[in-house]
Amino acid sequence: MRWLLVLMFGVVACAPPARPAPSPTTAPAPLEGAVLGATKASWVAAKGEPSKGPVQLYDRFGRDLDVLWRAYGDGEERAHQVELVLPQEQPVARARELAKSLLPRDAAVVRTYTAPAGQTVEVFKSAALAEALGADPFGGDEPGTFIQIAERRTPRTTRVVIAVGNRP
Repeated sequence: MRWLLVLMFGVVACAPPARPAPSPTTAPAPLEGAVLGATKASWVAAKGEPSKGPVQLYDRFGRDLDVLWRAYGDGEERAHQVELVLPQEQPVARARELAKSLLPRDAAVVRTYTAPAGQTVEVFKSAALAEALGADPFGGDEPGTFIQIAERRTPRTTRVVIAVGNRP
């Protein structure tokens, strides 16, 4: 589109101002931000400074995220367990949807089983988690394994737990 500029001495055609080219967008790394396995610094950058949660071992981000940290081989404190605390009961499917953003971005469901306590345990795998944490924290499970528990014998829940390894 051309603009026309009328001056006293005639008509001059002008090009519109150039727009900067859009910058290429890249997807965040699988363990960037507030996800299981991310560093404490990454969580703080995404969510702000935590407070101590009701359980003193956990840091609380906002009103609804409790995080348990563990230092791994690289010396970094990383999110070892994340609990999404819902303000009111939700259908399990909705709770899982709300917790999805807390999973490593390369997470893939491996299987689901019912634990002896009646919990439905979803088992996931993440290559980024395996790479960041090494083999040690998985206690015999395949590196990169983690679980999510939202369902506990009822179709509604107030808590979703996501944790490294497969130990419900």
